[in-house]
Amino acid sequence: MAALEDLRREPLKEHEIKLAVEAVLFSSSRALAVRDIAAAVGAEPRKVKRALSAIKREYAKRQTSLEVAKLGARWTLQLKNRFVPVAAGYASTKIPKNLLKTIALIAYHQPIKQSELLNMVGQKVYDHVHALEDLRVVRHIPWGNSKILFTTHRFSEIFGIEGNSRDDIKRWMAKQIGIPAEQVERDIKKSHDKEKKMGGAVAENEAADAASKAEAAAAAAGADPASAGAPSGEE
Repeated sequence: MAALEDLRREPLKEHEIKLAVEAVLFSSSRALAVRDIAAAVGAEPRKVKRALSAIKREYAKRQTSLEVAKLGARWTLQLKNRFVPVAAGYASTKIPKNLLKTIALIAYHQPIKQSELLNMVGQKVYDHVHALEDLRVVRHIPWGNSKILFTTHRFSEIFGIEGNSRDDIKRWMAKQIGIPAEQVERDIKKSHDKEKKMGGAVAENEAADAASKAEAAAAAAGADPASAGAPSGEE
C-alpha cells in the first residue's frame, strides 16, 4: 500500500497508471470492476479502461503463461487455459473463509435457487455468489426471476472429490459435516425431485460443465478445443 500512496501524492503519468493497474490485477484473488481498479490506483475510470486494453494487448504478445481477461464487466489476470492443469496441484484454493459457508450450502443443496440461498445467508448472498463465480467454482443458470446455482467441476477438483455428480458431492459434504447417511439419501431424493422441475436449467448446466471440462482437457493436451470437436464453454 505504501507504494500506491506514494503514487497518489501527485497525478499519475500514463505509464504509471498502467503499471499500477497491472499491480492491482496481480494482487487480487478475484476479478475486479473498472471502478474498483480506478479507486485503488486513484485514476479516472476512462484512463483505467485504456490501461486495461493496453495491458491485455501486451500480455497477448508476450510468451507468458498469463493473460488479462475480461469476465463480464470485470477484469482479471489469470493463467491461460493451456497451463491451468500444470499449476493446479500447486495452487491454493483462494476461497476466502467468509465464502466457505455459502459454497458449502450451494454444494449440498444444489440445484438451489439464489432466492432460497438468500433465506439461508441473508443479503450478503449476492456478493458471495458473484465472488464464487469469479473463482469459477459456482455457475448460475437463469430461471424466471431467479437464478439456479450449481458448483462447477472445478469445485470437485479443488477439494479432491472423487466424482463430479451432485450426488457424489452431497455424500462427500455429508462426511465432512457428519450428516447421517439416511438423512443424506433423503436429501438426495429431494434434490432429484427438484431437478425434474428444473429440467431445462439442469441440462444447460451439465452442457456448460461438459464443455468446460473438454476445454480444460484439450488445453492440457495442447489441442484447440474447437479442432478436437469439443464445444467451447465458459466456466
